[in-house]
Amino acid sequence: MRIATATLFCLLTASAALASLTSSALTGRVTAGDAAAADVTITLTSTALQHERTTTTSSKGMYWIGGLPPGTYDVTFSAKGMQTLTRRAVVELGRTARADAKLERSEEEESVTSTATTVGVADTTSITTHFSDAELDRLPYSRWLTGFRLAPGPFFDQLLLDDGELREAIGGEELIEEETAIRGALPVEDEGFVRGVISERTRSGGEAFSLSVRDTWTDASYGNGNIFESASGGRIVPQRLWFFAGGWAGDAPAASDWNGVLLKLTGQLGAAHNLVGEYRNARSKSTILFDGSREDFRTHNETVRYTGVLSDRLLVEGAGSRFTYGDGFFTSHHDTATAKVSYRLGEHVIAGGVDRWLGTTSLFLGDRLAWRGLTVDAGLRGRDGDLSPRVAATYDFRGDGRQAFSASWGDYSGAGLPPAAHVATIGYATAIGASGSTRIDYIRRDLGTTTLDQLQLDARYRLFDRFEAGASYTYSRNVGTDLRNIGSAWIGATLPVGSHEVGATILEHHLYGDQWTTDLALRYAIPFSRLGLTLAADATDLFDVYTLEGRTVRLWARLRV
Repeated sequence: MRIATATLFCLLTASAALASLTSSALTGRVTAGDAAAADVTITLTSTALQHERTTTTSSKGMYWIGGLPPGTYDVTFSAKGMQTLTRRAVVELGRTARADAKLERSEEEESVTSTATTVGVADTTSITTHFSDAELDRLPYSRWLTGFRLAPGPFFDQLLLDDGELREAIGGEELIEEETAIRGALPVEDEGFVRGVISERTRSGGEAFSLSVRDTWTDASYGNGNIFESASGGRIVPQRLWFFAGGWAGDAPAASDWNGVLLKLTGQLGAAHNLVGEYRNARSKSTILFDGSREDFRTHNETVRYTGVLSDRLLVEGAGSRFTYGDGFFTSHHDTATAKVSYRLGEHVIAGGVDRWLGTTSLFLGDRLAWRGLTVDAGLRGRDGDLSPRVAATYDFRGDGRQAFSASWGDYSGAGLPPAAHVATIGYATAIGASGSTRIDYIRRDLGTTTLDQLQLDARYRLFDRFEAGASYTYSRNVGTDLRNIGSAWIGATLPVGSHEVGATILEHHLYGDQWTTDLALRYAIPFSRLGLTLAADATDLFDVYTLEGRTVRLWARLRV
């Protein structure tokens, strides 16, 4: 059976709905001279926020700000008698970003601004691979399949969209903004996904108005299709209420009459309370199943998320969701809810909470400790009278976030998994220049009756936002020969031609047996005043040697305001 059809089927027929809280945060250390700087005020501003966030450093000069929406942040460090320093930091989905500062004494308390950003690899204890909006745009895949294709490791348990399980296939690529694959050392807040998860985030509104329309035509060996989509966002009340709306309609190679909408409101209630309401409705009238039959899939999802910044130390987060699913024969409902409270105490961030799904309630309690280059995340999940411990640690032996050793062990029993499901990892990561990184990890998954050993390599590098390269490779033991070696390598460039831009990315992909496929993406961007037109062509399995799926060609055009 062809992979695209199989992947679509797995997404549409997953066994349970889940709500979670994907954690994105910012941390760092502030010094004055060679000593730690206590009581320094850190202020965060971003187009991703409707209200600034603030905190102060501990006696060790450390700070932590959690519950952040992904985005680019200006981080301002200020203290009496010191210069004020502003740095730039990029917070990614499911990751902890880092921004350190060294303050100098200044009687006039002058201000210094730096827009440079650097990659940190020492503060995210989970093993992650991240795909930004720009990367997703330049790669020759549908956005909601990128992580499955390119993240190291052939197996994932779930695809989560906006912290909820994806039970419907999202046809609107303009809706998806970024993606993170978490392959090991999952935090204690997450349920028992022993093989890892892929978390995707949809776009939100902002202060500036945005509008995009896109048309995608696909020709594949197993069918063809055409999808039209549009998306728009902006402010209703400045810095208080934002909207985002998007939708898609058309036919895909594996599904006809594929349509859906996404509606989202983001509201800031005073300085402390942020509320997001989201509605998704999707339909795939005739999805091809394994036995060749066709069914009518209809889904509805309503979600509410809350973030309360009750003080610079106390953070409250919560989410509730109702999912309705029908296939023409029956309709089912799943209600899920999760709540989490985090409190910073010195170098500790203590978090506890509860989640409920499929009529089962789980409790979790965790502690994050950052001390002298060592970061430890440890916690317990309790469900049905059983306790599942998890611990993950990184050691930043240079103290600058640029190199780190990591190790973890976790019990992921439950959630339909065998009675004993344990995952252990050990790895090393290093930053390369200002915008590159590489890491190597050994992962051992023990499912009681089966043990899976994997060696994974992941590397990324970007230069001047013009050139980028990446590679992933996984060797797996105790799997079939065809799945033992899986890897990808890609290189791309975007070059100016007058006021226009021309880009190309070539990707070599090894998935089954001894077969390598060649994928190609071509982009041509044309500016028109405040408008931007992108013309694109993608070809996967360019030379038609991949017998399971065959060559797929996509042509798409997008106009953005």
